[in-house]
Amino acid sequence: MKIKKNLHYLITLNLAFLAVSTPVYAKEDNQSENYSAPETTKSSLKNSPSNASETLSTIFPDDVLANYIANQLHISVDVTVTQQQLDTIKTISADNAGIADLTGISRLSNLTSINLPNNAITTIDEIKNLTKLTSVILNNNQITAIPGLENLDALTKLNMRDNQLTSVSLDSMSNLQFADFQGNTALLELSCINLPKMSQIYSDNAFSYSGVIMNSSILEKLTVKNLPNLSDLVFSELSLQSVELNDLPLLTMLDLRNNHLADIAMGNISTLKTLYLTGNELNDDDIANYTQANLKLGTLSIGSNDLSQIDYLRPLDNLQVLRISSTNISDLSPLQGKDMTELYIDNTPITSVEPLSSMSNLTKIEAFKTHITNVDNFENLDKLTTFLLQDNLYLQKVELDGLDALKQLDLENCTALTDLTMKNLAKASRFYDFKEANSDITIANTPNLQKVTLESLPALAGSISITNRELLADITIKDTPQITQVNLDNNNLTAFPDITGISPTAFLIRAQSNHISSIEEADIADDLQNNKNLSIDLHGQKVTSDPAKNIDNVATIQNQINAWGNTPAPQTISNNGHYADGSITWNNLPDSVESTSYTFSTANVRTSFSGTVTVPIVKALPAPIISANPEISYAKNSSVTEAEFLSDISASTTDGSSITSDFATAVDLSSAGDYQVTLNASNADGISAVPVQVTVHVEKAPAPVISADSEISYDKLAGVTEEMFLQDIHASTNDDSVITSNFDVAVNLEVPGDYQVTLNSTNSDGVAATPFQVTVHIKTENVPLILADKEINYSIDSTKSETDFLNEVHASTSDNSKITTDFEAAVDFSKIGDYQVTLESGLAEPVYVIVHIVETPITNKTDLATNDVPLTIKSEPVNQKSVSTLPITGDSTLNNSLLVTLGITIVASGVFLLRRFRK
Repeated sequence: MKIKKNLHYLITLNLAFLAVSTPVYAKEDNQSENYSAPETTKSSLKNSPSNASETLSTIFPDDVLANYIANQLHISVDVTVTQQQLDTIKTISADNAGIADLTGISRLSNLTSINLPNNAITTIDEIKNLTKLTSVILNNNQITAIPGLENLDALTKLNMRDNQLTSVSLDSMSNLQFADFQGNTALLELSCINLPKMSQIYSDNAFSYSGVIMNSSILEKLTVKNLPNLSDLVFSELSLQSVELNDLPLLTMLDLRNNHLADIAMGNISTLKTLYLTGNELNDDDIANYTQANLKLGTLSIGSNDLSQIDYLRPLDNLQVLRISSTNISDLSPLQGKDMTELYIDNTPITSVEPLSSMSNLTKIEAFKTHITNVDNFENLDKLTTFLLQDNLYLQKVELDGLDALKQLDLENCTALTDLTMKNLAKASRFYDFKEANSDITIANTPNLQKVTLESLPALAGSISITNRELLADITIKDTPQITQVNLDNNNLTAFPDITGISPTAFLIRAQSNHISSIEEADIADDLQNNKNLSIDLHGQKVTSDPAKNIDNVATIQNQINAWGNTPAPQTISNNGHYADGSITWNNLPDSVESTSYTFSTANVRTSFSGTVTVPIVKALPAPIISANPEISYAKNSSVTEAEFLSDISASTTDGSSITSDFATAVDLSSAGDYQVTLNASNADGISAVPVQVTVHVEKAPAPVISADSEISYDKLAGVTEEMFLQDIHASTNDDSVITSNFDVAVNLEVPGDYQVTLNSTNSDGVAATPFQVTVHIKTENVPLILADKEINYSIDSTKSETDFLNEVHASTSDNSKITTDFEAAVDFSKIGDYQVTLESGLAEPVYVIVHIVETPITNKTDLATNDVPLTIKSEPVNQKSVSTLPITGDSTLNNSLLVTLGITIVASGVFLLRRFRK
């Protein structure tokens, strides 16, 4: 390069020397005459006149260009021209002149500016050695290539708009500051290398005087290297597939939006503060690499790439503005704790904006087409001025409280929104129910709103309009002191809304065409009632009553309207209905009528209230038909509920209506017999079925079954009663029916032998058991004997117990059975006399003992008990029955020997038997 320059300088000095040493002659007529200079060497300036015939037309083959130069030199194209003359031209400017060929322009060695727009030039090889050029403007020609520009060191401005360039290489142009390639729609490649004064490179249609500009939508390759002063590089909305960047130490802004980049060769770029990469084919790893190399990023746009998360944004402590769109990112938690100012999200399935709730410096949030369901807990965002939430089809609830700076809230097309609460928003000043450019608050196209609360909005002025929402039944408007008009037409209000604290100069609250059927004075706040300028318009209410049943072509319904505690009479009633005592009745109503109606109109002070009540008419359902089994039998004492009874008889109705009966009261399951049960049913319209009778047979209890021992034995004279007999044989029945027998007549206890006793039983229903036979054996064994003294003496007023008495008279039995007496009842110790005491024990014959109550007792005559029958005692008082008279011991008789012998025999037998029994 240095050798070429030195050679160039030598040739220039040589030509200058020749020019000075060559004499020039002029004719007298002042017309210049070409002078034939000595021949120069091959190193002389290209196209220097070599003979006297070199004219402008020969130097410049393009006639238009030759004529233009001729005009500049004030000569004819046919006369000979000198280099000296050509060197006087420093500027060429010819717009739309038809120039097609620049041949010869290289002879204009002092040329500094070329301005030839709108011509037909196809090549610019001739300008590559015009080193004094500072400006080249060749827009709107037919140029296809610009080779050799690296020699134009002085060039600062290059305008090549609207040509046919396919590739541009700007290399080592040390002074180039502006290059415009807009309109070169076929441009595929651009290379900018070693351009020290270039500060911007961008693709745009804008007019600018600095940087490299192009806008070829098919540009595929971009190379930018070693531009020490480049700060901004913007190549968006193109077709870039390859970008190579390196050695750009001052680059702070890179915009490559909407290309086809799957990768970017970033080289050593680490100074970026703004990076736009939206609309490419990058993935999470790519973005992670770019952001980790540029940790000072403050603005980042990464939407419309193949992204699913943003964890790589956590280290970006300086991040202020983030744009995310058309990605699969669903979680914003990596942004938690950042001090951002703006966030833009579009067409991205995030489900929550909760991570933003602590960003106190946020001023703007745009979140369109997300999966957000709730927006609340944003009270810390006191610098937030703009909150745009359009087209969030999953958003159901928005609650904003205490956002002092918020001016703009847009909820347009949030079609799932049901609950909207706005409180303590100091700056919001306008509220719109339709789309309004730059409006403060808009809720356009939110058809599913059910609840709206507007409270403590001091700057909200003018009117509030929320209309045409068929689900909106709950509206609260409080402490909005600049609101003068409220319009709530055509919603789903069923009561007057909760409105208080609006402007004292408010003039209208309108809630026409809602569903309000009742208005009371207490429904309207005191401040509204005290506002003499305020009118409340509740005209045109559309009330639908409960359905009325058409029963036999008659329908009746109560008046549904309440106005300040009264029921206003209808103004009109359709279908010839009449009104009486608060009810509207339609007679002779055809079956074809599906609804009737009546109107009302009333007013109180400044409140007007009117509308139409629609009464749906439904044909009463036909009476149900009950079907059931006509009879059923139950065993006596069965446990059956009404539900079980209805199931047992297969009771049903034709329309599924419930069946009731008097089963519980009509049937006594504890008593056999036939009972009539009535079944009833009514359908939903109260139409009753024809009652059905069912006979319930409560069957008699089955015959009892007797069980008992088949035989039993008794001693002769056992003294057994029937009751004792039944207990002894364990007689019972399975149903506890009473058992009877012929024991008393069938058995002779005094005569040993076998007897047949028949057991019988009949239950409460008169059903007899099968008789049961029991054999009773009467045994012949001896009966027991009672042994005791025949008499005893006691002193008057002495005290003796029955036990004492039995011991002292030596009372015992032959079988050790227990002895009972009437001692205590028969003896009176307070009176002297003789008393008879009876001793008894089981089947033994009773024995009688005489008790003598005396002043001084005498010794009893014997210590040996006997069973002799006692003598008759004549002493008083003896209250016992007379007894057989037997001789007293020691008395004399005619048969004394025989008696003594008999007595001894009896005593000996008694002693023998007594000893035997005691063993």
